[in-house]
Amino acid sequence: TIEFGRFLQDQQLTGIATAPRIYLEHTTQRVMTMERLYGSSMLDEESIAKASGDPAMGQRTIINALNVWSTSVTTMPW
Repeated sequence: TIEFGRFLQDQQLTGIATAPRIYLEHTTQRVMTMERLYGSSMLDEESIAKASGDPAMGQRTIINALNVWSTSVTTMPW
């Protein structure tokens, strides 16, 4: 997740996607403690449109999420 956050910064995608902050001071070898993010499923077009008040936002959000995902798959050193 730290790597994904760096990826978002490097690709200038922080205005489109987010990665939860990792609390290293509360993370051990067996437990990773991250920021809780609230929201809707990125595939729930209706809920996104309702939450944003913009009917077109649901579809744009899904397209943006898939674009970020595909970019990360092709550029991250997994």
